[in-house]
Amino acid sequence: MGLFPSYVNSDTEALGYLAGCVQGGVTSVTTATISLTAAQTVGGLLVISGGSTCGLTLPTPASVVAAFPQAQVGQKFALEVINNNSGTATFTAGTGNTITGTATIATTLGQRIIGVITNATAGSEAVTYYPLLHTPA
Repeated sequence: MGLFPSYVNSDTEALGYLAGCVQGGVTSVTTATISLTAAQTVGGLLVISGGSTCGLTLPTPASVVAAFPQAQVGQKFALEVINNNSGTATFTAGTGNTITGTATIATTLGQRIIGVITNATAGSEAVTYYPLLHTPA
């Protein structure tokens, strides 16, 4: 299991981990505000267009943890975002989430955001999001 995180200790856990890596799809956002789901966030691509600004609320940590079979503290996922709006896209953490770094994406930029499960205990779930570099969309 040397290519997997330390909490992946069996073939079944490896398959669950890989399933979490490939979840998600492309979500087109054309509204001024949206509450994202775990399915849109875990391994997904958000393409924002059709407006001047956009407010995006991250999904509840409980829904993110539930998206992973046998979720573990330290488990990571990526969210790709492209802002084709004429204004800024702003992320709101919501209860149980933490955003470390810049929570905005200027117009015509893309950003990769890494989510890390920091508490997988039922009723106390928590996720920290780390926005990485901005690139031209």
